Amino acid sequence: MKPASKWLLYGPFLFAAVALCAWWFLWRAGAHAMREALDEFTVTQAASGARVNYEPLRAKGFPFFLRGIARNFSIESGDRAYSCAQTNIDALPYQLDRIVFSCTGAQLIKFGAAQWTISAPDARASIERDSERGWIVRIQTGAAYAESSEIRYAADSLNLNLAPEKGDPATFDISLRAIAAHASKAPGARLDRIDAAIRLGPADAFETRRIDILGFEAHVGESVLKASGAAYSRSDSLNGRLEASLEKPAEMARAIAAFGSPNEDEARAIEAGLAMLAVAWGGTIAAPIIIEDGVVSLAGVRLGEISQTAQP
Repeated sequence: MKPASKWLLYGPFLFAAVALCAWWFLWRAGAHAMREALDEFTVTQAASGARVNYEPLRAKGFPFFLRGIARNFSIESGDRAYSCAQTNIDALPYQLDRIVFSCTGAQLIKFGAAQWTISAPDARASIERDSERGWIVRIQTGAAYAESSEIRYAADSLNLNLAPEKGDPATFDISLRAIAAHASKAPGARLDRIDAAIRLGPADAFETRRIDILGFEAHVGESVLKASGAAYSRSDSLNGRLEASLEKPAEMARAIAAFGSPNEDEARAIEAGLAMLAVAWGGTIAAPIIIEDGVVSLAGVRLGEISQTAQP
């Protein structure tokens, strides 16, 4: 056989072998970088007082994909903790500037004495590098719920983005969209859509954190609630003022009453109060939402209470 014919016959196989070998080294380098990044995260969190634990990271998926698996992952800081039975870390070996996280199995979140079980089978969270902000976290899921011993919150889909503010890494910009949100204590009430844009500032010397509500919009049928303003959060209190408008309030009033009231008497009081306000305002209520020590009211009508420790 002529040399040229041999190259035509064996050349493609030789090229494939070299390419596979190069891909193997690139894949191994990506897996090593993934382990180093997780170790660096553990050390960084320890410096801030948080404890991160997990079984040694295992890499799998060669040659089609790169997935790191950390079983029994947990992070604890003070009286708050998160744990996942198996954390999956997916990335392309040649593009480690975008990493996708997911959890297989049970997820638990602890806030003080309250413990929440999270179920989000198809949830994904990605971390991407950003030229202006440094990094962006994107979280999305289909049907999911958070459940404690007292209540269960659920949604058909949820999208959340988190990133440092431009030029201020201690302040975070958060955007959220939830579709078909509902709670177990209000089985007949459902918020069709919630959109929110929030800016979370750093805690000051008095452990007070400013929360800017850049925009909030909730829809129930034809009812639309819009609000914007600022709140101030401490470990034992939440206070603030939001400029708000409530259009065609009947359906929203029923949903707010169902979500915000602990009993039927208070629910009826909320519905009646908002109905009177709607008549007085000609169908659209335009008044501030006031938050005092966690108690939320609109034009004097008490809508409910926000707990600082019991919410996920």
